Amino acid sequence: MPAIIKKSKKIITVSNFERKRIADFFKMNDSNNLVAVYNGVSEHFKKIDDPTILAQAKKKYNLPDEFFFHLGNTDPKKIQKVF
Repeated sequence: MPAIIKKSKKIITVSNFERKRIADFFKMNDSNNLVAVYNGVSEHFKKIDDPTILAQAKKKYNLPDEFFFHLGNTDPKKIQKVF
């Protein structure tokens, strides 16, 4: 892997956390060729504008009138303290 890393023009990873880990592990001084490109979102995920469908979802999942849906990873490295 180190030989491939040295010959690569660009290295793409999914987050700045992984970017830093790769840079640290391979002791990359100039990590300009190491970039984070976040995962995309499918068109399947969209805001529910139809009030009937929204009411059905709220009822099905016992949601309050106002809610925030977050789809994420519960891995401890992903949890950040908010001050």
